Amino acid sequence: MPRKWKTHRGDEWWYEDSFVQADAGHGANILSVGAVTCPEKQLTEARLHNFLWQTQIEFEGSKILLSINKTIEPLLESMREQGTLQYSVMASGISKQARVEGISEPAKPEPIVSQEPKKWWQFW
Repeated sequence: MPRKWKTHRGDEWWYEDSFVQADAGHGANILSVGAVTCPEKQLTEARLHNFLWQTQIEFEGSKILLSINKTIEPLLESMREQGTLQYSVMASGISKQARVEGISEPAKPEPIVSQEPKKWWQFW
Protein backbone atom coordinates (compact mmCIF):
# COMPACT_ATOMS: atom_id res chain seq x y z
CA MET A 1 0.00 0.00 0.00
CA PRO A 2 1.54 3.35 -1.00
CA ARG A 3 2.19 5.86 1.74
CA LYS A 4 -0.24 8.77 1.81
CA TRP A 5 1.49 10.81 4.53
CA LYS A 6 4.45 12.86 3.26
CA THR A 7 7.09 15.00 5.01
CA HIS A 8 10.23 16.99 4.29
CA ARG A 9 11.70 17.27 7.78
CA GLY A 10 9.95 14.59 9.83
CA ASP A 11 8.05 16.88 12.18
CA GLU A 12 5.62 18.50 9.71
CA TRP A 13 3.43 16.09 7.75
CA TRP A 14 0.64 16.32 5.20
CA TYR A 15 -1.80 13.73 3.88
CA GLU A 16 -3.54 13.56 0.53
CA ASP A 17 -5.63 10.89 -1.16
CA SER A 18 -8.50 11.05 -3.68
CA PHE A 19 -10.85 12.68 -1.16
CA VAL A 20 -9.12 13.80 2.04
CA GLN A 21 -6.37 16.28 2.84
CA ALA A 22 -4.85 16.83 6.28
CA ASP A 23 -1.85 18.30 8.03
CA ALA A 24 -0.13 17.23 11.24
CA GLY A 25 2.84 17.62 13.50
CA HIS A 26 4.80 14.59 14.73
CA GLY A 27 7.14 14.35 17.66
CA ALA A 28 7.74 12.15 20.72
CA ASN A 29 5.60 9.39 19.13
CA ILE A 30 2.55 11.67 18.97
CA LEU A 31 0.89 12.65 15.69
CA SER A 32 -1.25 15.74 16.21
CA VAL A 33 -3.61 16.10 13.25
CA GLY A 34 -4.96 19.59 12.60
CA ALA A 35 -7.38 20.29 9.78
CA VAL A 36 -8.96 17.36 7.91
CA THR A 37 -10.78 18.44 4.76
CA CYS A 38 -12.37 17.13 1.58
CA PRO A 39 -11.72 19.85 -1.00
CA GLU A 40 -14.02 18.42 -3.68
CA LYS A 41 -16.75 16.85 -1.55
CA GLN A 42 -18.15 16.65 1.97
CA LEU A 43 -16.20 14.78 4.63
CA THR A 44 -18.10 11.56 5.33
CA GLU A 45 -17.83 8.90 7.98
CA ALA A 46 -16.38 6.42 5.46
CA ARG A 47 -13.72 8.90 4.32
CA LEU A 48 -12.77 9.76 7.90
CA HIS A 49 -12.65 6.05 8.77
CA ASN A 50 -10.32 5.31 5.84
CA PHE A 51 -8.15 8.30 6.73
CA LEU A 52 -7.79 7.22 10.37
CA TRP A 53 -7.10 3.60 9.37
CA GLN A 54 -4.37 4.66 6.91
CA THR A 55 -2.90 7.02 9.52
CA GLN A 56 -2.80 4.26 12.14
CA ILE A 57 -0.97 1.97 9.70
CA GLU A 58 1.60 4.57 8.65
CA PHE A 59 2.27 5.82 12.20
CA GLU A 60 2.24 2.46 13.99
CA GLY A 61 3.40 2.91 17.55
CA SER A 62 2.45 6.60 17.67
CA LYS A 63 -0.49 8.12 19.51
CA ILE A 64 -2.92 9.87 17.17
CA LEU A 65 -4.58 13.10 18.28
CA LEU A 66 -7.26 14.59 16.02
CA SER A 67 -8.57 18.14 16.33
CA ILE A 68 -12.34 18.09 16.85
CA ASN A 69 -14.52 20.62 15.07
CA LYS A 70 -18.24 20.84 14.24
CA THR A 71 -17.77 18.68 11.11
CA ILE A 72 -15.65 15.95 12.70
CA GLU A 73 -17.47 15.59 16.04
CA PRO A 74 -20.72 13.96 14.77
CA LEU A 75 -18.71 11.62 12.53
CA LEU A 76 -16.57 10.49 15.47
CA GLU A 77 -19.67 9.95 17.64
CA SER A 78 -21.34 7.86 14.93
CA MET A 79 -18.23 5.74 14.48
CA ARG A 80 -18.05 5.22 18.25
CA GLU A 81 -21.73 4.11 18.36
CA GLN A 82 -21.09 1.62 15.55
CA GLY A 83 -18.05 0.24 17.35
CA THR A 84 -15.59 1.12 14.58
CA LEU A 85 -13.67 3.69 16.65
CA GLN A 86 -12.64 4.06 20.27
CA TYR A 87 -11.38 7.43 21.41
CA SER A 88 -11.23 9.76 24.38
CA VAL A 89 -11.69 13.54 24.32
CA MET A 90 -8.97 15.83 25.62
CA ALA A 91 -10.07 19.44 26.17
CA SER A 92 -7.76 22.41 26.56
CA GLY A 93 -9.48 25.77 26.81
CA ILE A 94 -11.80 26.08 23.84
CA SER A 95 -10.09 23.43 21.69
CA LYS A 96 -10.77 19.69 21.83
CA GLN A 97 -8.84 16.73 20.50
CA ALA A 98 -9.78 13.09 20.11
CA ARG A 99 -7.13 10.61 21.19
CA VAL A 100 -7.61 7.58 18.95
CA GLU A 101 -7.42 4.44 21.08
CA GLY A 102 -8.57 1.87 18.54
CA ILE A 103 -10.04 1.64 15.07
CA SER A 104 -11.38 -1.29 13.08
CA GLU A 105 -10.41 -1.97 9.50
CA PRO A 106 -12.79 -0.34 7.02
CA ALA A 107 -14.97 -2.63 4.93
CA LYS A 108 -13.74 -3.24 1.41
CA PRO A 109 -16.05 -1.82 -1.25
CA GLU A 110 -17.95 -4.37 -3.29
CA PRO A 111 -16.65 -4.73 -6.87
CA ILE A 112 -18.87 -3.28 -9.54
CA VAL A 113 -20.11 -6.07 -11.77
CA SER A 114 -21.85 -5.29 -15.02
CA GLN A 115 -25.26 -6.87 -15.39
CA GLU A 116 -25.12 -6.68 -19.19
CA PRO A 117 -24.25 -9.85 -21.11
CA LYS A 118 -20.80 -9.94 -22.69
CA LYS A 119 -20.42 -9.41 -26.42
CA TRP A 120 -18.67 -12.10 -28.42
CA TRP A 121 -15.52 -9.96 -28.81
CA GLN A 122 -15.15 -9.49 -25.07
CA PHE A 123 -14.19 -13.15 -24.61
CA TRP A 124 -10.91 -12.75 -26.52
